[in-house]
Amino acid sequence: MSDVTEGPGWWLASDGKWYPPDPSAHLDQPVPPSTDSTGPADVGPPNQFGVPSRKTNRRVIDVAIAVVAVALAIVIFRAVTSRPSTQGASNVASSAAGIPFVGLQWNAPVHVDPFDDQNAEVPLVAISCLSTSFCMTIDSEGNAFEFNGTSWNAVGKADTGISDKSGAGLAAITSLSCASPSSCMAMDGQGRAFHYVGSTWSAPVVVFQGRPLSGSSVIEAGVSTVSCPAISFCMAANSSGVTNSWNGATWGSPPALKLSASSILGGGINSVSCPTTQFCMSADTSGHVYQWLHGTWSGPSNVDSKANNFSPSQDNPTGFGDVTCPAADSCIAVDSNNRFFTWDGHTWSSEVANGSVIASITCPTSSFCLAGTESTDYLTWANGSWSNPSVNSQTDYLGIVSCASAQFCVGVDQGGNALVGNASK
Repeated sequence: MSDVTEGPGWWLASDGKWYPPDPSAHLDQPVPPSTDSTGPADVGPPNQFGVPSRKTNRRVIDVAIAVVAVALAIVIFRAVTSRPSTQGASNVASSAAGIPFVGLQWNAPVHVDPFDDQNAEVPLVAISCLSTSFCMTIDSEGNAFEFNGTSWNAVGKADTGISDKSGAGLAAITSLSCASPSSCMAMDGQGRAFHYVGSTWSAPVVVFQGRPLSGSSVIEAGVSTVSCPAISFCMAANSSGVTNSWNGATWGSPPALKLSASSILGGGINSVSCPTTQFCMSADTSGHVYQWLHGTWSGPSNVDSKANNFSPSQDNPTGFGDVTCPAADSCIAVDSNNRFFTWDGHTWSSEVANGSVIASITCPTSSFCLAGTESTDYLTWANGSWSNPSVNSQTDYLGIVSCASAQFCVGVDQGGNALVGNASK
């Protein structure tokens, strides 16, 4: 070997030395250890220039293949997960977590109201649920009860001035809406509001002026309904078409809706629903709806054209009994013929559902609703359509219902009982 080439055929090895062309001259020369951190060097046969080639380290190849495979897997995963879903929103009746609704399992009824001896003398008339750990229900005489997630407890009385089991009549509580566990509003048939703040009920405040009934001190102001989307806002309406709003401290001056004569004779406004402080929808007994947007009422719009125009020769009108709006572009109204009318923010569409007469409807989201009936059955709206009636054999009436989500609903019957329904998994 030599530090320099000594003629043709001499070749340069990895140790930096030159070797003669006769291979036997350097067979006993060891190949110096490689300084490559990836492992020992592999020396291949001489190339066309007489310099031995270096074989590629196998570990390097394996690492390179692994890196490429991981990168390719990441690219494929991102492409699949970013692809738009082919399943529309109407096919998922879900809570905020997106859990598909597959049915309600009802717990055994719990007797909530000790003032009701289960003869419907003092029935529970309204319920408002905000979460699995808060619901409030109230009976016709103003006795209120709160659900804390595990049990029901009395939380005072909205004092209507009615004694126990005296018969509430036109002075009965007619509506309840809670904006938070510490802020609820109840209305009675005398046009009075009762505000639940913290843990106590306020004295009654006159929201709608009425007239005294003949031979009685009771003021008849029509059935009143209320909806409170925030602690700083409530909208109330009565059957005469008068509305009034609450700003968190006081009630304002009542504007009147332009009700038709047939609606007034037939019972007028039955329901109001406000998903936000800037939007409300109300419905009357002649098939009309009224929209409140940014402080102004519009309407009436004749949505239910098949509703009977009330006249003295008819027993009852067949217009809207309830309306609920989970959002400003999503409302459902129902009439006494079980026709459901859906608002998408622009137009109304209708469909007919089977089952007993609908008593109330609740929609916690735009993709799920529960309708309670005047019998033992109930209906759910999920996966884009109404279900066939489901029977709750644990009660003879499930007309008053409220859902905090598609997975949690509560119904009350006329015997002072409450039933909790959870979606089956």
